Amino acid sequence: MAKPVGKLRKINLNEVWGNEPDGFGSWLQQEEILDILGETIERKLKPAGSDIPLSTLVGGVLAKDAKSGSYVIVLGQLEGSNLDALGKLIMYAAGLDAKAVVCVAQEISAEVRQTLDWLNAVSRDDVNFYGAELELWRIDDSVPAPNFHVVCQPNLWARQLKM
Repeated sequence: MAKPVGKLRKINLNEVWGNEPDGFGSWLQQEEILDILGETIERKLKPAGSDIPLSTLVGGVLAKDAKSGSYVIVLGQLEGSNLDALGKLIMYAAGLDAKAVVCVAQEISAEVRQTLDWLNAVSRDDVNFYGAELELWRIDDSVPAPNFHVVCQPNLWARQLKM
């Protein structure tokens, strides 16, 4: 007897959030979502609360690295990554002395990838930049499940070679 199987379907982020970058940012700052993102970039992330306003960085999330206690700035963008938001992201990271910056989008543009790679190449070893593309998957009519793919990260091999 054949066992039933569901159909796996990738869904667009706009199907869930429409044009609500604030809703997407709120979703990203949930502890369970930060856990998934943290596993992806190999850090234990926890919400940092709302003690620092990120009002000019729409979709910005303030988190902390549970191990080091340092700030991690996460920027979620529904329409893909853009350089203006990346500039604001770096400004907040500098002001808070954040040790990690994470751009999350459905697609990270080539320009943003190159910028993150360059920042990783020229930054101190304790400052890291990541680009993560987010996919949402659904089996039949299930709740959407997030899947993050790291497309930019520090090149630890190159950093060790420099030493």
